[in-house]
Amino acid sequence: MAEPTVGEIPSSKQLLQTPQISQILNSESTLDVLLARLKTGILSCEKFSKFLKKKIQLEQHSSMELKKNSTRTIEAIGLFRNTDTLMKNLKFIISLDQEIGKDVYDPYVSSLTKIANDVQSLQDGFKRLRKSIKDEAYKREQDYKDANQAYGKATKRVRDLREELSKIRNGDPSGRRFTRRTRTGAHAEDETASKLRDAELECSRLKDRAEKLIKDLTLIHRPKTNERLKNLILELDSAVSLELEKYATFTEASIMRMGRIVLPVDESKSMMTSAVSIDNEKDLYNHLVSNSKGGRKPASAIGSAPGSRQASASSIEPPVPVISLPVATATPSTPIPTTPSHSSQLRAAEVVPQTALSSAGDDKEIAAMPVYSSLDPASSSPTPQATNANMWGPRPLDPDASTIPASPVPSVGNVSNVSTHTAVPASTNHGSVGTVQGVYGVPLETLCSISQSGVPDFVMICIELLEKYGLTVEGIYRKSANKSKVDSLRDKINANPAQTREILTPADPQNVEDDVYAISTLLKSFFASLPEKLIPAVFKPHLEKLASEPTDEEFVASSQKFVDSLPDPQYFTLEDLLKHLRQVSLLKDRNRMTAMNLGTVWGLNILDYDPSQPEVATSLAKLIEFAPQIYPSVDQ
Repeated sequence: MAEPTVGEIPSSKQLLQTPQISQILNSESTLDVLLARLKTGILSCEKFSKFLKKKIQLEQHSSMELKKNSTRTIEAIGLFRNTDTLMKNLKFIISLDQEIGKDVYDPYVSSLTKIANDVQSLQDGFKRLRKSIKDEAYKREQDYKDANQAYGKATKRVRDLREELSKIRNGDPSGRRFTRRTRTGAHAEDETASKLRDAELECSRLKDRAEKLIKDLTLIHRPKTNERLKNLILELDSAVSLELEKYATFTEASIMRMGRIVLPVDESKSMMTSAVSIDNEKDLYNHLVSNSKGGRKPASAIGSAPGSRQASASSIEPPVPVISLPVATATPSTPIPTTPSHSSQLRAAEVVPQTALSSAGDDKEIAAMPVYSSLDPASSSPTPQATNANMWGPRPLDPDASTIPASPVPSVGNVSNVSTHTAVPASTNHGSVGTVQGVYGVPLETLCSISQSGVPDFVMICIELLEKYGLTVEGIYRKSANKSKVDSLRDKINANPAQTREILTPADPQNVEDDVYAISTLLKSFFASLPEKLIPAVFKPHLEKLASEPTDEEFVASSQKFVDSLPDPQYFTLEDLLKHLRQVSLLKDRNRMTAMNLGTVWGLNILDYDPSQPEVATSLAKLIEFAPQIYPSVDQ
């Protein structure tokens, strides 16, 4: 092919077909250059593959967390049973994240996984090809070097024999002098001449072989090998370029899918349209009207007359939490005023009480519900029998008092329509342990639902006190406390859960060993008393499978899937428990409690089946050991 003329810019393909490149490819040093270039391409595959695998892990984790977070939030919003535009659009916008995780992240991860597998295959295949070509080419080069070296040695031998023969002829012209090797010089000359002829024949043979090898190497093998390496380099680079194009295509497609979800063709269903369509004034108007129209009496105005029906718990809407002003309480014997005061009438005109409305067309009476207001903390209360300990309510201003007289709350639009109620003890457990009756034997879901942290307050208090006073106490969780002391503390906590911290806090911070054993025993017995264990029996196969994972990385990945399958109460409670037990195990040199010891001790209390199986004990110990990796939010 003719070289391009001056001023002409050759195409990319023409660049590799020029005489200059052909000459370079035929040179001796080109082999190492091409092998180094092919190795660089293989290393680029390796780096790209590692990048993809790491990104797959991150995208999988993001997808899982996004879907889990949006699902929990939507479920929490659904508990309000509110149909106003704020809640409706909030739920819709959060559901888009759920859709993004399912329709964007999951397909994207699948595509990246396929690309990563293809790149890994390229890396492995071309690495084998490079080694095969390298070994074959180096062998031919070495054969030529060996032949050339043998030819050089043969040439030196011929030269030495010629010098020796010359010395024999010049040193004894008569040929009659005796030597050590032969009797006469004539005999030595004949012998040396014979050796010289043999050496010249061998030298000629070795020369022909070396010339043939260098000819084949220069004209056949070296160009062929270099051409093959050149094609492999181009093939590998083209394959990696194609995978990069796939990566770019799938990335663009995922972004476009996300865009179609957030901003679909139908703009009425877009995220921004939903956000700007919220009408706060209309929501408030509808809420006020729906709780006061049709002459329906508020729940506070309905007495418990004979024959009236209390609404079931499932038909009563949960109260909207409001900031309540603290009020004093009074005893149930306090007389109830039958005529509202002027201030009560004014407050009643400003505040819309919470009501439990029956369904449309239902002519049965409406169940009484407590009415709380930040403007009227002393408003009327239901009867003690109808009191729900899980309701929000005002806290007493005077700790010595117990109840207050209930103020009558008139119906909206009819100030004179007043109903009275008997007094109800005010709750003093706002935001503390035990807004249900007792602690022990209560379902975990119930205790978690009334806790602001999503974990039973009793568990949080025990962990806090143990980490403050007991991490270095030898035998924590292994040694039991005095049974009578434990029973006494348990009875006190069940009778007054709100005072758990005061009951359990050691009286003498300098002598806490007995208190630590008592608290740790109480915590274990709490989990043992749950109606359903922290890790139910249905999860036994998952827990046993964890012990068979061959590597720590696979164990962590399987453990994350295992804990993600748990319900929220079990998920968060197990997270805090594993975090705490890991803190204990980190100080095993002082407290003599390793992760295996803790797993064995705690298995009896949190498992709904025999924990003595070796694989179960091993799984529990490793869950404690790898808690920071299983729960990324766990303190390192």
